[in-house]
Amino acid sequence: MDAYAEISALFDPDQLNPHLATSPLPGLSRTSWLWAMPLAPWLAQGDPLAEGVVTELRARQLPLSRPLPAIRQLASEGNAVCRDFLADMEAVPEWVDFDLMRRGGKMAYRHFPQLMIALIHGGLMTTFASADSARILAGTGRLEQNVVRRLFESSTLFFGVLDTEALRPGGAAWEICLRVRLMHAMVRMRLVSTGGWQVIHGQPINQLHTAAGPLFFGEMVLERLQSLGASIQPDEYEGYYLIWRYVTRLLGVPRGLLGETVEEQKAIDARILPLCFSPDDNSRLLAEVLLTGLKKLPDAERVPRSVHEVLARRMLGDDKADAMGIPRHPIGAWLAGVFVLGLRLYSWMLWIPAVARRAESFGKHYVNNMVKRGLAGVAADYQPH
Repeated sequence: MDAYAEISALFDPDQLNPHLATSPLPGLSRTSWLWAMPLAPWLAQGDPLAEGVVTELRARQLPLSRPLPAIRQLASEGNAVCRDFLADMEAVPEWVDFDLMRRGGKMAYRHFPQLMIALIHGGLMTTFASADSARILAGTGRLEQNVVRRLFESSTLFFGVLDTEALRPGGAAWEICLRVRLMHAMVRMRLVSTGGWQVIHGQPINQLHTAAGPLFFGEMVLERLQSLGASIQPDEYEGYYLIWRYVTRLLGVPRGLLGETVEEQKAIDARILPLCFSPDDNSRLLAEVLLTGLKKLPDAERVPRSVHEVLARRMLGDDKADAMGIPRHPIGAWLAGVFVLGLRLYSWMLWIPAVARRAESFGKHYVNNMVKRGLAGVAADYQPH
């Protein structure tokens, strides 16, 4: 343990090779290193590559609403800032397996009813539970101003990455990740430059908070899918989890803060989890806005708000739901159990190959069409308004 203490005292993420595939401490496995690695220094880490691109494009008065063509053009002309950023985005880690991720995406499409509940009532609501994240989201005002618009812009990422071929460099989902990464950089730069953030507490949208992606939208969503009756095979579980590890890498998180394997990623997730639940008034405000706005989603106009509250409690658990200010509905909780039984019956039917194929096709069509309707012909701009 003295060696751990020495590493803790001297640890500096700036000096850590972001592509490190082993432990920096001789004789210590990478999994053990991830359990021992100090996390606090990552709070001070932004994304210099993305911030450099934002600065470069602004200096040249080039559009940040459609940044990729400009970045490619500048990189081809020898601009080091754009070249290095593009190289980082296009570098596919050796642990990425597109075939495995495809199986995870197909599973998610088949279980699209459970997926929507797990992502929106669970994953998205969980992001509000971090006081720092809630402060940033509440500060932009976008969720409060137009909750439906904000939800569907987020959904382009949540559902877009299920088409794992589109996650290959240059694909549509890959480009969404690039634009979201730049948006994070713009928000971070604005908050720091205007004095709207005390950097002493860490950078806004820092590397550690961004590294919660595989936890919030991978591991926890998988657990919630299973709690809603989804039947998930081991390779499908690993594939879906891997989607969010790769997405988080595309969002700028260094490999030093990501697992190379499921075991390693679970080690990181277990350490991040206690740091991510600190709801405050902003958290409860955002939860209120989301629950109100869910009634405005396509196909949900007739769903009472109480149903969304019941589903959110089921996804979060009573203690976390209480902290987020979500009301209790004892009868609704009982009815939710009946609803979950129906979802289990649906999942059992998916064991029939022909049914599974139809469900996968329908689920993919449904979520893509839902996002298209929600955006109402106006493409997501991924800009910090």
